[in-house]
Amino acid sequence: MRRLSLLVVLATLLGLAGTSAVAAQDDPEAARAARAIAAAQAKANEAAAAYEEATGRLDALETEIAAIEASRTESQRRLDDLAVQVRQLAVRGYVRSDAAARILPVGGDLGATVRAETLARFVVLGRTDAIDQYRAVNQDLARADASLRQRREEQRAAVEAAEEANRSLQAELTRLRQVEAERQAELRRRREEEARRRAAEEAARRAAEQAAAQAAARARQEQAARDAAARQGGGRSGGNPATTTPATSPPTTARPSSGGSGGSSGSSGGGRAASIVCPVRGAVAFVDSWGAGRSGGRRHQGVDMMAARGTPVVAPVSGTVQLRSVSLGGLSFFVYGDDGNTYFGTHMDGYEGASGRRVSAGEVIGYVGSTGNASAGAPHLHFEVKPGGGASVNPYPWVRAAC
Repeated sequence: MRRLSLLVVLATLLGLAGTSAVAAQDDPEAARAARAIAAAQAKANEAAAAYEEATGRLDALETEIAAIEASRTESQRRLDDLAVQVRQLAVRGYVRSDAAARILPVGGDLGATVRAETLARFVVLGRTDAIDQYRAVNQDLARADASLRQRREEQRAAVEAAEEANRSLQAELTRLRQVEAERQAELRRRREEEARRRAAEEAARRAAEQAAAQAAARARQEQAARDAAARQGGGRSGGNPATTTPATSPPTTARPSSGGSGGSSGSSGGGRAASIVCPVRGAVAFVDSWGAGRSGGRRHQGVDMMAARGTPVVAPVSGTVQLRSVSLGGLSFFVYGDDGNTYFGTHMDGYEGASGRRVSAGEVIGYVGSTGNASAGAPHLHFEVKPGGGASVNPYPWVRAAC
């Protein structure tokens, strides 16, 4: 067992908070919603960390069970070999006509009574080496069986606990997703209202400007008529020239301020500077699992970004993308970034676009899945960062800043 669908649940719990910060800045209702989602995210983070620990324990149990089973297999093989030796010794003792060995039954499995008689006769014959080994290997086998029973019971208990946590979180997920859907709908409604308000203001401004322009034109026409009349009157009288009233400058209408339209576009980044784009575009959950134990004695060399199957995977930086399958991870990508680093992701469900092409940061290159050795019930993107194209480093700080 690698992962259960619990981490898929955590994906949405963590991802809900990412879209809340922008709207919460100037709206009390949105701020309250953002705080509620942030609290849920904190709980989900704790649950993800606890589940990562439980999963590590399950992986360790798998390793222990495999080692015990291998040891048991070897003990059983030795026991079978010793049983043959014991039977051969018994036959030789019978052929030598030793009185003690003559009554020993030959052939078939040795039952409890026969085994006791065999031990007594071999002690008499002075041939106890094989019997001692037989007894020791039998004890090893019994200890291995007891250890296996204990480890498998521990494994069953751990799986049951994880499944129970999964059921509880599924119910919480349903509620939180509904809350987020309602919040998004409210945001859309308010954006539409704001767009209508601005459109109405713009229409009113243009109407006012048009009315002012028309009034100014009429004023100029009236002034021109007065000037013409004054000139005609002055010519007939031959007297003093007519006094010309200076033309009044047309009234100007101040253009309304554009308000915060310029500022709103810059809020999408939330004030955070990230060196990469979040490689999973959508609801995603992850914890710092760098170096955590994995089955087979391996250590985790990346961060598992849990998300729903089919969630878009995007290029974390601009560069060249190679899409190919690897042995453990299945469908994978390598982005050779323009920043000189290499970015690796695996367990994808499918690719988007051609391999070897140039990509920009945020361009879709595939989709979250569970290919390779990932559990089918826990689709995720295993993500690594290789500075300068060298060895992998802990990518958690990178994705924590970007996602």
